[in-house]
Amino acid sequence: GKMAVTGAKPGDSSRLASRKYACIDQKLGFDTKFLEFTTRRIVGGHGVKFPIRSEGLVYNHGHFIIYGP
Repeated sequence: GKMAVTGAKPGDSSRLASRKYACIDQKLGFDTKFLEFTTRRIVGGHGVKFPIRSEGLVYNHGHFIIYGP
């Protein structure tokens, strides 16, 4: 199986957290290996002080956006 770690800020801390969870699994008796670590998502945000029409963004830039109302 695969495990996802969320909430870590820099990439190094998410890698360290993943290694720690792999170590915990090993101590519990699972045959765990730490392989193929990747960063999947980076999320950022800021305030613009005006409403953003999400539908318009999806229509104009749909190949960059995943939107589910």
